[in-house]
Amino acid sequence: MRSALTVTGFMLLSGSLVFAATEKAPNTRELARLEARAAQASTKDQIFVYAELIDVATDLAVVQIQAGAEEQASTSLETVWSYASSVDLKAAKGAKKLKNAEILLSRAEFRLRQILKSAPLEDRSFLEKVLKRVSDLQSALLLRVFER
Repeated sequence: MRSALTVTGFMLLSGSLVFAATEKAPNTRELARLEARAAQASTKDQIFVYAELIDVATDLAVVQIQAGAEEQASTSLETVWSYASSVDLKAAKGAKKLKNAEILLSRAEFRLRQILKSAPLEDRSFLEKVLKRVSDLQSALLLRVFER
């Protein structure tokens, strides 16, 4: 994964995913705050909070790739996988902020696709799994939004 993220970092620096100076770059403190919020969130709020976690962890992975911290970026991507796996879609029926959660997942999916485009072949399988998990979750939430 180390070589993949180095190449990806170069592509992200030259692409549109570089965080502007005025834009707030994600950090581990924000991620920890959201994790605590997710643990205490009601069933109706959990989907949105987990979508926020996925979004922030994906942003954090992009920043880590840009900084050349490949191991940390790999850990952040594993975290994205974990959060996406933790979402309980059964709770979506009465959930709050479904559309906002879907938008956050759509953003995360876009950034994961950008990372995947420049990743070498040996690292693509894990990235594809993470992308598929987030994409499936985003699609399921979009269906729930239109069911209302």
